[in-house]
Amino acid sequence: MFLTATNLLAYLTDVGLASGADIVDHDVSIIEIGRRNRNFRVMLSSRPSLFVKQVPVVVPETRLALLREAAAGQLAIEEAGLPTLAAVIPRLLRYDPHHHVLVHEVIPGARCIAEVLLHPAGIACDLVGAVAATLGRIHRESARAGSLARVASCLGGEAPWVVEIGEKAERIMPTMDGASRELVTAIRSSPVLSASLASLGRDWRRTALMHGDFKWDNIVVAPGSDGGRQIHIVDWELCNVGDPLWDVAGMMAALLQIWLLGGALGGDSRPAPQPPGAVPIAFVQCAAVCAWHAYSGEAWPLGDGAVLAQRRLALLTGARLVLMAFELSQRLDRITPAAATAMSLAACFFSQPERALHDMLGLQPLAPSHARNTPSDRPWRLAAAQLPVQENMT
Repeated sequence: MFLTATNLLAYLTDVGLASGADIVDHDVSIIEIGRRNRNFRVMLSSRPSLFVKQVPVVVPETRLALLREAAAGQLAIEEAGLPTLAAVIPRLLRYDPHHHVLVHEVIPGARCIAEVLLHPAGIACDLVGAVAATLGRIHRESARAGSLARVASCLGGEAPWVVEIGEKAERIMPTMDGASRELVTAIRSSPVLSASLASLGRDWRRTALMHGDFKWDNIVVAPGSDGGRQIHIVDWELCNVGDPLWDVAGMMAALLQIWLLGGALGGDSRPAPQPPGAVPIAFVQCAAVCAWHAYSGEAWPLGDGAVLAQRRLALLTGARLVLMAFELSQRLDRITPAAATAMSLAACFFSQPERALHDMLGLQPLAPSHARNTPSDRPWRLAAAQLPVQENMT
């Protein structure tokens, strides 16, 4: 069954999520939201609004993505040891594997965080910290033994595809466009990029539930019961058992994207990209430091493992920047300047992790042997210093 705005209400009535009275009274509004999937928002006056998702093309990858999002929703409802997940994920009402449909409750009053994150005085560090702390609690709770047993069969623990792209590009992207081919060539011609990505793939960790697709579009804020703002995380199609720092690295890369694209955050009303530096790097550094402290305070106390965790964060941030380069170049014949810079930054995080964390994200090195200098005000010089990548990308 191919859902449309015309037959959707009949489908919802058949499965008990709408009623004949809604049809008779015409007390319903359906809005189709065009994104990667077929998405609909259904507003009913007699009950909470619904968000309906159906995959447009049924292939193993889309079936698995829908199954994993359903698994996250099931965990939130059934697993008592995951209270943070239950509080932040939209409530799952139906998973229909036959028609490849998910139905969630709409979060009342929700707004994409991109709408409120950036202001003239900087990045809203309170919101960034709240998101990071939320991720930390989800990771800590889901790392407990047995917490993911209910859905273990559909969470296979695969490493993100980008860490294998240098070795398996033709298998991962059999129909690569011109820009993607350029990026793959750059990775294969750079020992720093190719070796670092491959090493992350070989050493991939599977310790907690990770969202897997952190971006500002997938974070929403809504009015909280205490009068404040509640963080919610949506679109769990790429969730998996994996390295929790992958989500944190996604946040760091998303913060760097604000600087890289001059304030472009994503969402439906994104500003046109500006040159790097239109948003001062100091804004990014302040938010990144806030995020790391908030996350580490919830996920684990800073201790003997903090130095290694921070170094791994740098390496994973490099991988997320490579992923960003592919996303910025989708369906293009040539890579964009922003994608080229993202690749150069990735090489910095791989080859000089402590310096990149310090200069780009403002994180002070924890090892006592390193000097604690003030953050650099010349991140562009750091990016341009990676000659092998810069020469290949320009």
